[in-house]
Amino acid sequence: SSDVCSSDLIALCCHPPRGGFPNPWPGEVQPPASSGRWNYGVPTAPMTTTTPSPWSERNRALLAAYAQERSIQHRNAVVQANLPLVWQVARREQQRSGHSFEDLSQVGCLGLIRAVERFDSACNSSLSTAALPWITGAMRQYLRDRCQPLRGSRNLRELSARARSLQQRRQQDQLPP
Repeated sequence: SSDVCSSDLIALCCHPPRGGFPNPWPGEVQPPASSGRWNYGVPTAPMTTTTPSPWSERNRALLAAYAQERSIQHRNAVVQANLPLVWQVARREQQRSGHSFEDLSQVGCLGLIRAVERFDSACNSSLSTAALPWITGAMRQYLRDRCQPLRGSRNLRELSARARSLQQRRQQDQLPP
């Protein structure tokens, strides 16, 4: 269940390490070599068969362990492995909305937890594909509930505040609004 989340996990959600996570498999993940061909000014790599990256293999192993034994420790391990996805979406939403990165990443972690709990590995899709709508949806719901979607001009806000204060004064004097 998503009601309990360790404090270490929440701390990682809010504060990614400076410079990102170190690559646990140095030398194994290499960018594709360019073949020198150009496609509309963009260099293209030669067509090769893709081998699964060590990250996806690790994710699959963590998901298999979670599917065998649905414990909070296994769930948190999967969530920790996929925190960079939350941070990426939180950065994008922060630029879009101007809201704080920490708040968005916390809400995104809750969306990721829900996605991990509801993920079905029988559907031939990756967790990141299934989790992205959950993360984005949680962040946008948070923004929709707690932020003003439309912001009026300063004059309009001052006029609204003045009208509210006049209405309150009329109510105190027991006059109709």
